[in-house]
Amino acid sequence: MKNTTLSGTPEAGGLRRGALLCIRFLIVLSALALALSVGAADPTGCPDFTVELPRDRKDAPVVRAADYGFSTGTSNNAAAVCRALTAAKRLGAKRVELAAGTYFCHDAQGILLDGLEDFTLDGRGARLLFARPSKIAEEQSSLDPLGANVIVRDCRRVWIGNFSMDWDWASDPIGVWVRLLEKHLDEADNASYVDFELMDLARHPKYPARVPVLQIYASDRTPSGACVAIPGKSVWHGAAQGHFGAKSEWLAPNRLRVWPCVAQPGEHQCAADLKRYSPAANRQAVGRFDVGGTYVLTHYYYGKNAFNLISSRDLTLKDIVVDSCRGFGVEVSGTQCLTDFVNVRFAPSEGTRHPFSCSADGFHVVQSRGRFRFIGCEWAACQDDFVNLHDRTTIAWPDGTDALEVVNTRGVAYFGAVVGDEVELRESDYAATGWRGRITAITGERLTFDRPVPQPRGTCFVVINRSFSTNDYLFRDCVFRDSGTSRCIVTGENVTIENCRFERMMREPLRMSVSYTPNVWCEGALLRNVVVRGCTFRDCFAQASGARQSQQIFIGGRIPWKGDPVMKQVPIANERFRAVWEKELAKGLRPHFDRAAISGFLVESNRFVNVPGYVLVSPNGHDVVFRENQIVREGEPVHRPFDYAGRNQLPVK
Repeated sequence: MKNTTLSGTPEAGGLRRGALLCIRFLIVLSALALALSVGAADPTGCPDFTVELPRDRKDAPVVRAADYGFSTGTSNNAAAVCRALTAAKRLGAKRVELAAGTYFCHDAQGILLDGLEDFTLDGRGARLLFARPSKIAEEQSSLDPLGANVIVRDCRRVWIGNFSMDWDWASDPIGVWVRLLEKHLDEADNASYVDFELMDLARHPKYPARVPVLQIYASDRTPSGACVAIPGKSVWHGAAQGHFGAKSEWLAPNRLRVWPCVAQPGEHQCAADLKRYSPAANRQAVGRFDVGGTYVLTHYYYGKNAFNLISSRDLTLKDIVVDSCRGFGVEVSGTQCLTDFVNVRFAPSEGTRHPFSCSADGFHVVQSRGRFRFIGCEWAACQDDFVNLHDRTTIAWPDGTDALEVVNTRGVAYFGAVVGDEVELRESDYAATGWRGRITAITGERLTFDRPVPQPRGTCFVVINRSFSTNDYLFRDCVFRDSGTSRCIVTGENVTIENCRFERMMREPLRMSVSYTPNVWCEGALLRNVVVRGCTFRDCFAQASGARQSQQIFIGGRIPWKGDPVMKQVPIANERFRAVWEKELAKGLRPHFDRAAISGFLVESNRFVNVPGYVLVSPNGHDVVFRENQIVREGEPVHRPFDYAGRNQLPVK
């Protein structure tokens, strides 16, 4: 690796006060590092496309939800809206209208739009307050297709908008602000505990009932009340829906005693998370806590979601505010294609003092057929990534002449392929094999194909489901702000991020990456033709995952290497593959990615303000243009700069 200073001289660990570094040149390095091929055109990003609006049906009726029980006097308004939608489908109506006011939706089932065409759901200023019971999911990656507050499935040319949505924190908080009053370290196993006091509540709404304790992390508050997590001061007990987490008991209506890394007796615990509990982990966790410190304690993480979008086409969501939700803001799956988000906001309302908006990712794609546009949208204080757009992949090795055995621990269930899907095989460094085939049978972890499979050059194949492709997406005039845990994860081809703002984030604002691990993640097929233009990055500490460095933009791929923290999270389930993988790790080699898999990036005319560390880091990306960018110091930086502030870190031959 070589640090390349773009312009100017760092002073006293950072850029000189008032310095303006204008980058007006093209970085050209060797073909093995970051270079645009001679004569090659600049990356162009997302191509133009059109999302169709509902076709005009002048004589079609309009249905009013109030005629089907939608009322401020009931707590089951999701069912009322569903009745109105069923009637609209039966009558061939062109629109369902809600009405201004606050409506409680404590139903077990959310609002389902299913198989509608040329249709509008007009909220007309309604505010929907959800609070819905948990289901049991044994894996945090499990999908609950009908679990969201609003589900849009198999629809065509549908418009949804003009309403706001929130979780009903007054009856069922997703998490709470707490202050650590005291801690007790005990020599006896599983006997160490901490005592918390609720900071904003005199009485917890669930008191005296038991409450889930999934995560506890140290955090400062932003002026709006949102959290900014402090790295290294957290305890994680799991995230799946229905998982109960750590043992706790109420000492008073606003005081809770918690035994970190000790399971709550008599409550459901996901089997995959039992490894997080042990006497040693209990003592270590308590030892990390600071008496008097401010923390966020979360009761829920994954599960429910604000929106599930499933296999719809030509869908528009406009003028929607999600103050908070349990789970993802949006989860996309199936063949979803051609989707517009216009003026959609995921952020806590001022004065709510809620620690976060979405308890998981703001926008998460499991699989799709791409073509998304985000115009004038906002994400703030998400508890996980702001956006994470990818297709689920997997890793496998040959099992007979025409079959593969999936060796990733999450297995076939996570991959989500079905008989008939077309699959592409790439080498372990993402190099093309030229092989494609269709799945004819799935038995356990075995995929059988309609033709013989080749032998991998390395330890395994990366398996890509070509029935899906999360490509072609545009972010324009969007805002990402105020979070200690969020970032924007970009994978796919043909991406434009234009005139957006990234403000006050503790993790790298833009992580453009594909990755696979033998135990946890297999996300992203290829990463090519990406444009980042006219954006502002301000006061982002931008700590890299698993690394003690700061970076605003990351371009590259991730394959686990010896010492990678992700390898400690979940054991590799396949014993034969674990033995092979451990031999590879022992070699200590850092991953190499095929040039054609991660290439073609244009980063131009952006403004980086008060950068504490690297501007751009690319350990294994290719064909990067970085030009006409400004790196400036304005006022007093929020974060103390490192001695490499304002530089790029690029590999050279």
